[in-house]
Amino acid sequence: MSALVTLTALLAATSTEWCSAQVYRSYSLGVSYRAAVIPDQACLDRGGVLRLRKVSTMSLKPFQPQKPNGSEQYGGLWGWNVTARGSQLPTSELWTLYSWQWQRWDGRRWVVAR
Repeated sequence: MSALVTLTALLAATSTEWCSAQVYRSYSLGVSYRAAVIPDQACLDRGGVLRLRKVSTMSLKPFQPQKPNGSEQYGGLWGWNVTARGSQLPTSELWTLYSWQWQRWDGRRWVVAR
């Protein structure tokens, strides 16, 4: 029982605060737009993490294209992290087809970043 209490305390102490963000279209060009990502700065300043990905809205599960997709091309990443220290999000990925949407991790599931 003592090990369980210790493990629970350790997990609580190391739990990550997942930040929210606003994503809006800053520039449109044909069938794509350049996304502007505005993270919750107060959350980042507290040591929180914003994790983002973009997914296709045309194809759904079981095969739903997403970026990053865990492949070698993306360094094995499944989501780009943004922290107060910096960002893994490549600026080239901000260009987004209208048929794709930005999502953020809320600690339990991926939700649309609005």
